[in-house]
Amino acid sequence: MGDGFPVDLVPFGGVEISPAQVAWPPDMTIVMNVVGYAEALDSAVTVCIADHCEIPVASIPGLVMTKLIAWLDRGQSNSKDAVDFRYLLENYAAAGNVDRLYGEELPLLAACDYVFERAGPRLLGLDIASIASAESKQQIVGILDAPDLHDRLVMHMLRGESHYGDAVGEIENRLAEFRIGLMEWPGP
Repeated sequence: MGDGFPVDLVPFGGVEISPAQVAWPPDMTIVMNVVGYAEALDSAVTVCIADHCEIPVASIPGLVMTKLIAWLDRGQSNSKDAVDFRYLLENYAAAGNVDRLYGEELPLLAACDYVFERAGPRLLGLDIASIASAESKQQIVGILDAPDLHDRLVMHMLRGESHYGDAVGEIENRLAEFRIGLMEWPGP
């Protein structure tokens, strides 16, 4: 094989066996939760991959939303989605959002004491809130609010990396900011 990149193709939108569930052929015994996929598609960004070839690609908020729901669906045995979520949570401010934080989202940055490690996760939560359906939001909040799921998510977010300092505390703080952006920002 030549150079290339693996691509996941997931059917949804009119092929579900029940609301937001897709079953995989041939025996249809593997069922996948596709909550959030429609919102991820609606908020996709167009990427030009070759002359006259543009494709929609999930935005970072759309990707995070589907990663969290995928983790909920298969997180018992696979920490990859949680590890990916941690990376995106930690790097969202630097992923093209610095000017936005100093511009239109300055009140959010100020509420986070101008600390990007707090503002990035909060902004990511806000951006997901702006695209998520009620069902998607409910599933994500369910992960954050259920102690057993929350604790498992934190432990999975720590996999694949050497631990330094108070890694658990840092993740907990970022998750708290993410939840504020998702559910409470702008606050009362």
